[in-house]
Amino acid sequence: MVKNDMNKNKETVILLSGGIDSIVAAYLLKEQGFGLIGVYVDLGIQTSKREKASALYFSNLLRIPLNVVSYQGVGEIVSSLGNVGQLDGGDILDPEPWPDIKAENESKNRVSAFYNTVSSGIYISRALDVCKVAIGIIKDDLQHRPNIEKFLSLYADAVKALDTNDSSEGKTQEFILPCLNFDKSSLIKEADRLKVQLDATYSCIQGRTLHCGVCGSCKSRKEAFKEADIEDPTWYEASPNVASRCN
Repeated sequence: MVKNDMNKNKETVILLSGGIDSIVAAYLLKEQGFGLIGVYVDLGIQTSKREKASALYFSNLLRIPLNVVSYQGVGEIVSSLGNVGQLDGGDILDPEPWPDIKAENESKNRVSAFYNTVSSGIYISRALDVCKVAIGIIKDDLQHRPNIEKFLSLYADAVKALDTNDSSEGKTQEFILPCLNFDKSSLIKEADRLKVQLDATYSCIQGRTLHCGVCGSCKSRKEAFKEADIEDPTWYEASPNVASRCN
């Protein structure tokens, strides 16, 4: 079952990637009075350290307990095959190859890593008898993953059949998508209203300390701030203030 409304009857597990989408989703749900339990899936790839730092920062800021789930073995396998997709929200694949993957090893069949994140969130939600998972999927994600709502509905229907304990057996699994009606620029406007520290979010696929400013994710981030007509607080490697400090 997929819901976009704000049903606050129980606590909710929220998938936090450290990116704009998932962090704003957390702020929206907190504003609505949800009790949140954070999950970050650590694939052990080049972006994981910065993503996890951002997820930890905001979970502390919002007073959300954060569970870090290690998928490093999976990350090593899919990275070597060239199949790692970005995990923020709808798992939009960056159009450029990952910097640590040689062109001859990069698979043309870029397999989504999104279900690794979803399965971890579901498991924790069922184990805690919460049975609700919130994901920061936005309207833009549907262009790349048009069947994602169908996938979540099918997943929700199937997972309850696997439970054997008395507390969660047969309970409906719900997915909450608080950002689904926002595109990236309108989400940034909403973040501005909520006073989210967007400079502390992380979107770059390079995994370095600062955003590179040139990968597909950074370009998308820059364009969204421009469309929102909001000053971009992100520190990019080529930013004038960064370059002046290095000279």
